[in-house]
Amino acid sequence: MKDLFERWTELKPKRVAQDPEIRREARELSDDVRRELCQELNGLLGFIESMGMSLQDHYAHARYICSQPAV
Repeated sequence: MKDLFERWTELKPKRVAQDPEIRREARELSDDVRRELCQELNGLLGFIESMGMSLQDHYAHARYICSQPAV
């Protein structure tokens, strides 16, 4: 998840680039990264919950990304 978050962070500024091609590509790539990140987070949290446990939330940054609509 850390690698995916770093990729998403790297792509974020390019989503508002003046060059429309850079902007389009960054949005597509960051949406893909976002989907992967959210799948991993939800899988991890679901597994922990299935064992009757809870996890102190160290993933607020990832939860925020998952809560945002894809553009």
